[in-house]
Formats: sequence, structure tokens, C-alpha cells
Amino acid sequence: MDAAPGLTAVDVAQDFVLGRLAHSIRRFGPPVEVRGHGDLTLDDRKFAGSAQRRLRRHFMVHVSLMYAFPIGPIARYLRNPRRQPSYRSGRPHESFLTNVALPRTNLLAAVRSAWPPAGPYSDAAKTPQHL
Repeated sequence: MDAAPGLTAVDVAQDFVLGRLAHSIRRFGPPVEVRGHGDLTLDDRKFAGSAQRRLRRHFMVHVSLMYAFPIGPIARYLRNPRRQPSYRSGRPHESFLTNVALPRTNLLAAVRSAWPPAGPYSDAAKTPQHL
């Protein structure tokens, strides 16, 4: 948190990480949006979810992307959650979830360009709209 003092709030850190990833993926074409409390969507369907682990002086935001994932069996193993984002509109998993529509090489390039291994992130205080 010392390297990114503007990200001490949970929602700000979540928006920063997801906004940065969405911006990078959009460069390859898909109209990605950040929705709900930590989701990435395409055409109002979720393809990524996130979570945070926070300690006193550190935090990590974890994002799981669905790519070439079999969506059909999800309903067999997971019930619909009690708490749902409003944009889900009560839809079942099959109508709510999707895979990211990018070739694998483009998806990897998008993730890498969003988070290059350049040391401390000096732009951590910027909002995703400014990246």
C-alpha cells in the first residue's frame, strides 16, 4: 500500500485493477465494461470476476477470466447466488456468463500490457479513464 496510497479503499483498488485490464482488452476490440462489484462483462454478460486479499500493509486483487470454458455444466455444480448484481437480472448461469471473445495470444498480450513487469506502478493514483 505504500507504493499505491490511493488504493487503500477496497472499491478503489478493485476499480483500478479491473479498469486497467478492461482498457487493455478493449484495445483488441471487444467492448469490455467493468460492472457490479468486480466483474468484467461483454454485452452485459460476465466473463471475469475478482476478489481481494488485504493485509495491514498489502493487498492483492485476483481476477479470474473465462476463456474457452464450458459454460453449460456450471449450473449443474453451482446454484444461482443469493446476492446478485443488478445487471444480472435474475438470469441463469447459461444466460449470464460468457467467455472472453479474443484469440489466446491477444488475451495474453492484453493482460501483459495492462501489467508490465516494470517495478512499482507509478500510475496507481490515476483512474482507469486516464490510462
